[in-house]
Amino acid sequence: MTASQAEMKLEDQLQAMGLTAPRVTPAMIDAMIEGVEFHNLSDTHIICKLTMFGGRFHVTGESSTVSKENFVQSVGEEIAERKARDQVWPLAGAILANDLHNFRYPLTEDQLKLDVGVQRVILEAKEVTMRVDGLTAILGMPNLHELLPEDEYADLKVQLDLYQQLKVVLDRRLARIGL
Repeated sequence: MTASQAEMKLEDQLQAMGLTAPRVTPAMIDAMIEGVEFHNLSDTHIICKLTMFGGRFHVTGESSTVSKENFVQSVGEEIAERKARDQVWPLAGAILANDLHNFRYPLTEDQLKLDVGVQRVILEAKEVTMRVDGLTAILGMPNLHELLPEDEYADLKVQLDLYQQLKVVLDRRLARIGL
């Protein structure tokens, strides 16, 4: 069983349990990896290099045998790639934790398969929705207009109106591409 197959099996088990909280998924790992290269350093040693973030970041995994008679290229590549992928999981977890900490929402597995430009529109729409909801809650506070200076209260209402307009534009853009 390859690393990807084992990861998918575990993800299927988590979904079967009904666990829906944000988590790193195999699809997120796959989406982060832009390139895979294998390099034979000797007739018993393979390095797998995974490229991410537009070539700005790499992780590696290694595989070796003691005897060159036991060396099988495909097995060595599978082991080296699994070890490299194992290094991506904590990185993806840190990115997800940071996004959640900063109130950014992770993309679904289907959304991760979309063009990066579409992904950005989806994330922006989620962020704008969060801002609309937050400002709506603030402006719904009883007697807020009495607690704030008149110009501050008026600016909050203008800000909410602008975010609502932006939300309409983003929703329209997403609708044009079928989302």
